[in-house]
Amino acid sequence: MADILLTIGIDPSQLNKSIQQVQSSLGKVVSTGKVSAGLGITQKGLKDTSKAIGGVDNKARRNIPTMVKWALGWTLAYGAIRKVQEGLVGVITVTRDVETQMAMIRVVTDESTQAYKNLQASIFSTAKEFGGSILDIASASRVWAQQGRSVAEVMELTRTTMIGANITGDSAKIIVSNLTAALKIYNLSVYESITVMDKWIAVASKHAIEAGQLAQGLKRVGTIAREVGINLDELNGYLTAVHAVTRRELTAIGTAFRTIFARMARKSTLSLIATLTDVPTYINEAGKATARVTETYRDFSDILDDVAAKWGGLTQAVRFNLAQQIAGVRRMEIFTAFVQE
Repeated sequence: MADILLTIGIDPSQLNKSIQQVQSSLGKVVSTGKVSAGLGITQKGLKDTSKAIGGVDNKARRNIPTMVKWALGWTLAYGAIRKVQEGLVGVITVTRDVETQMAMIRVVTDESTQAYKNLQASIFSTAKEFGGSILDIASASRVWAQQGRSVAEVMELTRTTMIGANITGDSAKIIVSNLTAALKIYNLSVYESITVMDKWIAVASKHAIEAGQLAQGLKRVGTIAREVGINLDELNGYLTAVHAVTRRELTAIGTAFRTIFARMARKSTLSLIATLTDVPTYINEAGKATARVTETYRDFSDILDDVAAKWGGLTQAVRFNLAQQIAGVRRMEIFTAFVQE
């Protein structure tokens, strides 16, 4: 391989001299120990720094449990503060809503300031006793007051409402509606409201039926039932008996009985019943039952009890004719289930 000639524009002797000067200077530095001393200082500084860092690390390690406790403590404290804040907001909101309901009660009633204070105290004590929503209880009280009730009556009715709501599971609003219907239909006093609720609950506890269902049936047929001499206990029995056999909705059963009672009130139907069953359907001037047509008919509960007692002894043709005339084709099933039960 051919040699490559490198030409440098520097005097070789001068370059040689410069190299020798650099070597001489390095030798002096090393011989004086300045480099070693500098390196020693540097190493000592690094050791001290490492030791300091190690000390901080050890302290941090020893304080970790304390730091964790503080962190947890602050977290819990903050959470508690938030809960208190939320609770205060809730209390303020509920108090404001109750005050709104109370203001509406004052609009529809005219009683002393002390009476309103008693009512408000009763609302809170009822909520504590039954565990219900204060706002729901206050709203129930307002609805009762809007019906023209006194504060004392409102307190009694509200308590009955919450008893019913606790036992049946229905809302206070539904209980108010159901009790209102029963009290108005049968012209019952405020203090009989608890009796109405007891009757519904008693029937519901013995049969596969709910108190609210009985109330719905009552709403459909109650007014005409009262007019034809069927009391609340008897109506509850009619609705329950038919429901047990047919499993139909109580609203449908109530509607069916409404039609049945309306058809029975016809003079032609009452006369037919007397003819086919030999059951007296009217009352004479002496207050005795009679088959003779008068201006007063017997209570339908009495007539139906007598017809049911004789039902099994009637021929199939008579039973069919009677059921059709009393109930109509569409409601024959309801009537037949009733008299058989």
